Amino acid sequence: MCSLSSRFLIVAVICALLGMSAGVGMAIVGADGVVISENQINRNVPSQQADISGGVVVMSSAPFGGNDENGNQVADNTILRNRPKDVIWDGKGTGNTFSENDCRRSTPASICG
Repeated sequence: MCSLSSRFLIVAVICALLGMSAGVGMAIVGADGVVISENQINRNVPSQQADISGGVVVMSSAPFGGNDENGNQVADNTILRNRPKDVIWDGKGTGNTFSENDCRRSTPASICG
């Protein structure tokens, strides 16, 4: 299991994903067993039109020849003022959990609800 954890601001920006532009705080793309916890993920706003953007994005890499995301955890983070949403999950894969995050806007809405 991979863990990304910090009490400090961590910004892992994906600049090029198969030639796509992005404005992402943290992303899980087609990975399994990743934990994103105890981070401040705030104010990630793309400076131009972006194919992928948001505070935390959890998505399948199947459209690029990869896999769905499975068994990932996004927990105990502050994820605020990101565009277009604080958390975005494409709903693919199984066993992905989102809990105890301080966030306002998400897809699906129930993540931050």
